[in-house]
Amino acid sequence: MRIFFLPTGLCVFSFALFCLSFQVFGSDQSEIVILLGKGQAKVSSFGLDIPDPWRERLETELLMDRQLADRVISSAQTEIKLRGDILDSLEMKLATDPESALVDLIDLIHLQIRGSHRDRFEAKETENLPPSPSLVVPFDSSFRFFMDSDHGVHVFDFFDSGFWKWGFRLVKLLFLLLITFVLVKLAPDFFLRVQNELKQDRLSASLWGFLYSITYLPLSLLLVISILGILLLPLQFIFTLYLLIVGCAAVMKLLIENFCQKMRLTESMVIFVGIVLFEMIGWIPIFGFCFHMLVSLLGVGCTFKVIWGRLWSHHRPTSLSDETYSLPSD
Repeated sequence: MRIFFLPTGLCVFSFALFCLSFQVFGSDQSEIVILLGKGQAKVSSFGLDIPDPWRERLETELLMDRQLADRVISSAQTEIKLRGDILDSLEMKLATDPESALVDLIDLIHLQIRGSHRDRFEAKETENLPPSPSLVVPFDSSFRFFMDSDHGVHVFDFFDSGFWKWGFRLVKLLFLLLITFVLVKLAPDFFLRVQNELKQDRLSASLWGFLYSITYLPLSLLLVISILGILLLPLQFIFTLYLLIVGCAAVMKLLIENFCQKMRLTESMVIFVGIVLFEMIGWIPIFGFCFHMLVSLLGVGCTFKVIWGRLWSHHRPTSLSDETYSLPSD
């Protein structure tokens, strides 16, 4: 049995070694490497012969290309690698039509930088290019070269990480909980009126919220163009934020109140669970945004309706029906 397995193992090992050597030494994959940065453009080719005059012309074209200007003047170097079967057609074009080959090569570089090469090349040439190098910044790409560092470290990589995203969500949730509890404890009677108004007439509260949302921007523009109105813009923002926080807390408390009563939770715990649930639902794509919009519309409308009703009741003229008269006694 051992005599049978020994030659079989040697054959398998020899075949694997042959495949590995063919993969390493027998493959002749062409590759073009372009370095952009520090006011220079350098082109290197491996397995693909580009004549020096055409190489220099390609570097000049890259330097003069407006779409690559921010990459060229950047203090950090951007490395672009092109490889695959699609370069074989470029090699044939270099021998017959160098002008067209340079145009195609520049188009490949543009697609590689924009990151749109996969959809187009897989459909045409079944090409699988490596991921394009990208500089991640939270601004427009025209400002990208201001954010580059000399050592190629991306300044805003931290803000694109999962740690920053979830950390920001946690801080936002804690801040929202703190502000909500402060506002509710400062005016518990007002918060109770908002809840009662929600239970009585939700449709009217939704209409008030829609009315407030469509008049917010025109009112802000009127405040901007007026001299004294600019001073009132912060007050308008704070007032809207107050309506939003108190209203959303009241709506979420109403939604989960029946469920939390079975668990015998206090009012503060119900508000806490409601705010946490409100934020967690907002993390769901599309549905979370729609849910936030509906809750915010209903909450702002109900809160504004209560405030408007109190102001109107204080300044409303007394009608004859409200007055009482006493007949003179004999």
